[in-house]
Amino acid sequence: MYHAWNIADRYLAHLARRKERAPDLLVLEAAALFVGAKIGEPLEPSCQDIISLFPEYHKFRVTRHALLNLEVTVIRALNFEFKLACPLEFLERYQRLLSLDRPEEQPGSKQIGTAAR
Repeated sequence: MYHAWNIADRYLAHLARRKERAPDLLVLEAAALFVGAKIGEPLEPSCQDIISLFPEYHKFRVTRHALLNLEVTVIRALNFEFKLACPLEFLERYQRLLSLDRPEEQPGSKQIGTAAR
C-alpha cells in the first residue's frame, strides 16, 4: 500500500510541476495500486483483480483500458523509478538480522513484527 500512495503522490507532484491537469483520481488510485502491487507483492495482480476492489457504482469509471493507459503514463512520467526505501523495509531487515523474523521459534518475535507493521 505504501508504494501505491508514494506513486500517486509523486505522479501528482510531477503534474503540478508541469501545471498539467490531474486525471480521474479513482483511475489514478487503481493505476497506483496496480503498479505498487507489482513492486511489492510476490504475485502480480490482474487488471480485473484491481477493478474488483472498487464498489459496483465506481467500476464504470475504472475500466481495463483506462487502467492500462494511466499505468503506462505514470511509469513514463516517473522514469521507471519506483523502488524507494521506507521505514518498514528497514525494520523487516533488522528483524531478519536479529533473527526476530521467525515467530514459530521465538514467540516474542511475532509481537515485535506485528508492532512494526
